[in-house]
Amino acid sequence: MRFRLLFCLFAFTAPVHAQTVDCSNAASQAQINSCAAQAYEAADGDLNLA
Repeated sequence: MRFRLLFCLFAFTAPVHAQTVDCSNAASQAQINSCAAQAYEAADGDLNLA
């Protein structure tokens, strides 16, 4: 049972993170969320340096 749960967890989440997103042409909500997360991480990193 645990194996199935872990398999489903990795099978459905791994491909999402492996895709590269063209943020200048984001078409879906998932792509927009990914671009927003990238922008947040970049801004957070800049603020941590200040």
